[in-house]
Amino acid sequence: MVSEWSVRPIHNLIYRILKSKLSRKSRGFKGYILYNELKYIIIDRFPNFSEEEIRKALLDLEIWGKISVENNGNDLEIRLRENSGEF
Repeated sequence: MVSEWSVRPIHNLIYRILKSKLSRKSRGFKGYILYNELKYIIIDRFPNFSEEEIRKALLDLEIWGKISVENNGNDLEIRLRENSGEF
């Protein structure tokens, strides 16, 4: 049985936002973005995406090795993984 990734536009959208926000050239670079900040950016630009869809896409990206998500006690810190490449 062959398992294939089901990449949807939300995966690409989130990954592009993370790459732009977490670029060393971006203002206020801290190496991670908080989940609530990312959720606000996505829902502000694309109100048709639900929080459930965002969380599912983040989980997929973490499983695929594109990002790492850590709980800091108050919020989730989302980081790009080294050499994660593109889709």
